[in-house]
Amino acid sequence: MGKAKTSALDTIRANIQGEVQSKTIAAWSSDDEDFTVYWNPITLADKQKIQKHARGDDQQTTLYTLIFKAMDKDGENLFTIADKMQLMSVIPSKEIEEIALLMLGVSDEITAGN
Repeated sequence: MGKAKTSALDTIRANIQGEVQSKTIAAWSSDDEDFTVYWNPITLADKQKIQKHARGDDQQTTLYTLIFKAMDKDGENLFTIADKMQLMSVIPSKEIEEIALLMLGVSDEITAGN
């Protein structure tokens, strides 16, 4: 028997593994340490989960994108749904929007990375 054929999904999965993106957020950094947000590419399942929670509200979509996708360097979530009210009332909307747009891949002006 010959070598087993690799499926298209196996090939795609192998090529996208490790595609973690990041952005250092100057406004969230201290003099001693940079604050970097990491995320994996957003999948259709991620979008569905975000839309379910946001219920058609653009601001909520932005917020839930950050809540569900933002990770630390070890891949641990930075935020939970329990953080929602604090995120809404403490962090300037522009900062949340910039990160969420990067995560969603719709930002032309902001580039991922440092």
